[in-house]
Amino acid sequence: MEEYPRHWEAGKCLEILKDAVGLSEFGYRIQGLAAHVLLRLGAKVLQINSQGHPDIIAEAERGLIRIEVEADAGGSRPRMLTREDLNSIAPRLSVDKGYFALAICGAYPRWILIEYARLERRHGTPAFPAVLDGLADNVASQQWTREFIKLLIEHGKRLHFLSYDNLARRALRGEPL
Repeated sequence: MEEYPRHWEAGKCLEILKDAVGLSEFGYRIQGLAAHVLLRLGAKVLQINSQGHPDIIAEAERGLIRIEVEADAGGSRPRMLTREDLNSIAPRLSVDKGYFALAICGAYPRWILIEYARLERRHGTPAFPAVLDGLADNVASQQWTREFIKLLIEHGKRLHFLSYDNLARRALRGEPL
């Protein structure tokens, strides 16, 4: 795992957020924060779905990115995407990307991003975060982690005031945190 300055501070911000909003709402907030990570990486967020699939659709310089987002709040339980989840992130054109994005929200937060093609081959097989780590797109995971930590540290004290709806609206308007 690449070390990031003040990584532990970002973990503390997530712990405070989770305690303030509860576990269910916390998952939605992570989804909203994922949209802001995309903005910081230069993508344009086109769609965010609190219900339905995929969770986020964004436009990058080379095509569309479809993403299913989950938060692991320290449980380290195995993950398995449904056929519907996989179909929703499947690239439609050769320039498109599809990802399962798992936010590890412990003391040292990070993202694990796995491309659709690697998940498609494993359909129906649950995988623990350690296995998903082995399947991850390391470059994308590190980029997301770096921006996520910066975002958490910059806005940590006020994150619990930013509702999922507020995060989503801002992302759709192209206003990154």
